[in-house]
Amino acid sequence: MIYANNAFVVSVLKDDSTFIQELFARLKSPTTSSESKKNLVYFLYEFCSLSKSLPMVQQLRLFRDLMNEGIFDIITDVLQCQDKKLVLTGTDILILFLNQDPNLLRSYVVRQEGITLLGLLVRGMITDFGDDMHCQFLEIIRILLDSCTLSGAQRDTIVDIFFEKHLGQLIEVITASCPPENVTGESSETVGPAQRVKLQSVTKPEILSNICELLCFCVLHHPYRIK
Repeated sequence: MIYANNAFVVSVLKDDSTFIQELFARLKSPTTSSESKKNLVYFLYEFCSLSKSLPMVQQLRLFRDLMNEGIFDIITDVLQCQDKKLVLTGTDILILFLNQDPNLLRSYVVRQEGITLLGLLVRGMITDFGDDMHCQFLEIIRILLDSCTLSGAQRDTIVDIFFEKHLGQLIEVITASCPPENVTGESSETVGPAQRVKLQSVTKPEILSNICELLCFCVLHHPYRIK
């Protein structure tokens, strides 16, 4: 009964073009308060999540309509918020889209306005979310770069953007967290403890592990580029 009711509610809302347009108009409006926008993003996540109760064809049509309304522009703004719970909700919405059809997000990323979103996802990988540490950023980037499901032109564009603009940023986090070698001509064994701590960046093991996992993924799927 709950499943049927969810399907009915989502079906009515998705077929109401006025409702969808007003929802995105309020999300994009500069006069909408931050608290209202936060609640609207939470609603958007629930709306997308409950759409799984719809038949597959209707699900895909709904997600395409949401993309055309500018949902990825909204998520780009969300990922720049200081509220980390809201940021993670934004990544949850992206995961829902990737589970439905990865090419919807890929087609956005290869456009000029989508480059910012990819950079924010990379930044999210190296951000400390405290007790709410999740791996959504890793999973999203991994799906975007998956060579098994990418088409030719789309694959080359996304891979080029990632390797040219963002890979170095992730590698720097790894190298900054390693014990320094040959500092001022000396090995790390001859560097005093105080200097070693100063030179070594402190990054959570979970973040380093996610970066290493993504690098391993790139070695398997893009061996030529990773060299």
